[in-house]
Amino acid sequence: MTDKPIPFRKDNRHPVDEMGEIKEQLDALEARYQELRRWVIEHPNDRTGAAYTAIVKLAGPTSRFDAKAAIRYFGTRTLEPFIRKIDQVPNVKIRPKSSSSR
Repeated sequence: MTDKPIPFRKDNRHPVDEMGEIKEQLDALEARYQELRRWVIEHPNDRTGAAYTAIVKLAGPTSRFDAKAAIRYFGTRTLEPFIRKIDQVPNVKIRPKSSSSR
């Protein structure tokens, strides 16, 4: 990779530890958001707060292209001119260390 300095460390924490903490906070926020979203949908007469108004719209029927099904049906060779190759993108997963490895 590069020899760039390690990003700012909050409270002298390792960036991976801070990423894990942020991920936990995001998960908690997402759960709370979904809980509130369900409540708003279930209460159509109470969608205006002091600072925000919720507008609920029902999405109509949608269509999606099933690439895997198309490849199964037409074959890779037929569809290859239309398939875009994408460079590898780093995927970082943060997991808690087991208590035995601490």
